[in-house]
Amino acid sequence: WLFALLCAFSGSCLYRDVYFLFFFFFFLQIRRPPRSTLDRSSAASDVYKRQLIDISNPLDFSNGFPPTLIDGLNNNNSLGEEIQNLLPNAKVVKTLNTMNCNIMVDPASVNDGNHSNFICGNDVNAKEKVIELLTTFGWKKENMIDLGDISNARGSEAILLLWTRIYMATQTGSFNFNIVK
Repeated sequence: WLFALLCAFSGSCLYRDVYFLFFFFFFLQIRRPPRSTLDRSSAASDVYKRQLIDISNPLDFSNGFPPTLIDGLNNNNSLGEEIQNLLPNAKVVKTLNTMNCNIMVDPASVNDGNHSNFICGNDVNAKEKVIELLTTFGWKKENMIDLGDISNARGSEAILLLWTRIYMATQTGSFNFNIVK
């Protein structure tokens, strides 16, 4: 959450979600230097046995803007699933990855907070705790859409392909999706 808050106070975060995963692994390596690759995984597993909120997206900007999804993290896999596999004891909850960082911490800044936030993860209790935390930022429970287990991160991460094109067309990141029933 510190990451999201820092983004909120530093302006637009369009590209910063890409670096979140790098920051996450860099932090783990500094906190407890691994003796081997296997030790890195076990150290990470030991560190994160609680909820881990994943706001990252597997965007590849190597060919410029708009980005594509990183090969291997699309269609049949997702970054959320990879994080869960790397940290099997963690309760990974994917959310807030379909909007810019300002909206993450201030949902009322768009349409008085009447827009959707997707959430997915394998642990029902972890998702409930994350939803409770998000309500402290102003998210309305009725606007949370639980997509199911972490494999559904494939869908929420893929939305970024559309999100970046809307950003290009509107020249603003101050928008979000709203599912109307």
